[in-house]
Amino acid sequence: SRPQPNVVPVIPEKIRREIVNENLRLSTYNRDLKTYEAACGESLDLINLALNQYTYINLYEGEYTAFGDGEGITDMHIRVADNANVKLTVSNTNIKGSSETPIIVGKNSHLTLVIKDNNTFYKEGVYVPESSSLDLIGDGNLDIELNRNYGCGIGGSFKRKYGNITINKSGNSGMATAGMGDVLTLIEKAQEKQKRF
Repeated sequence: SRPQPNVVPVIPEKIRREIVNENLRLSTYNRDLKTYEAACGESLDLINLALNQYTYINLYEGEYTAFGDGEGITDMHIRVADNANVKLTVSNTNIKGSSETPIIVGKNSHLTLVIKDNNTFYKEGVYVPESSSLDLIGDGNLDIELNRNYGCGIGGSFKRKYGNITINKSGNSGMATAGMGDVLTLIEKAQEKQKRF
């Protein structure tokens, strides 16, 4: 006789995690670039957006929160619009910028990036063009693993000038590089700001 279907009441966490990670991995092969237009005040579930194959999130004027589950790595780019003032809080995110920087600040814009919990940006970090500014605050941890040649740590890169950067956070920050990424941008800017006080 044929086996009877049984409803599984709960998927064990280990298996659920494997299913989510495999779907996140497979979503990186999708070349249809989908853009999510975030609403002011919205909380953005990066895992859910990645599983729905979004690759870009556009932020306009206002405050936003982006969160992950602390484990899954999302292939995502968060873009701040030109001429915008945005406050973005990140919490438990692991963001890999597949083709460009994970967080991109638009021209003539200001981003206040609030770091909560543990966050890792892969390939690059935060691009701040010369006409824009960034305030990096919060009590969480941020690691940036640079492994793209001429990539951007925080600010600009070897070939791109950077804007005004203020670092005033109490959590840990670190960078690791495997390529010609611009690690010095973060360090030089932090030292430059400290000299002013």
